[in-house]
Amino acid sequence: MNRRIPLVLALAAALALPAVALAAAGGASSSAGHGRLAALVDRITHRLDQRFAAFSARCLVANAPARCATAASRAVRRLDAPRARADRVRTRLQQACSAAQAPAACAGEDELLRRLGELAARAASDEAAIRARYASA
Repeated sequence: MNRRIPLVLALAAALALPAVALAAAGGASSSAGHGRLAALVDRITHRLDQRFAAFSARCLVANAPARCATAASRAVRRLDAPRARADRVRTRLQQACSAAQAPAACAGEDELLRRLGELAARAASDEAAIRARYASA
């Protein structure tokens, strides 16, 4: 039994070491928040691209099925949500980082604002392409 206690303590220390190192890094953990948000923006952008590609392959072609008018309305509604969210996040980020004493996490603000702007622009261009074909959408 006495031999197991040092083994358990060594295992616990080995598992806790990476967490302690990340907490001590300070700057790395603050930029990690932007990294997670940037990764989320990239995933949403990729998902929008996939959905628009699928929609355009089926409905933005000659002789599109009649049900595409309904699908176009639904696609436009779904494109409004990520664009509105990206605009809200951009506004919040700009407000937080323009304060007199901005948090340390604002170091990567420019890159994140660029990605959020690209997401909003991509959603707007996809919506414009759908509305060009289906004006009632």
